[in-house]
Amino acid sequence: MWTQKTLKMSARKRGFHLITDEIEQQLPQIANYSVGILQLFIQHTSASLVI
Repeated sequence: MWTQKTLKMSARKRGFHLITDEIEQQLPQIANYSVGILQLFIQHTSASLVI
C-alpha cells in the first residue's frame, strides 16, 4: 500500500528542531504500519534533515 501526502510544517527559527510529533499528527494512518519507508522532500533551500 502506498500513501502520498503534502504536509505543511510551521515556520521555525534557525536551529535544530524535532518534527516527529508534527508528522505523526498530520499522518495518523502511520500508526497502522509496522514496516515502511518515509521519504521527505523539503522545498526550502536553507532546510536540512538529520535522521
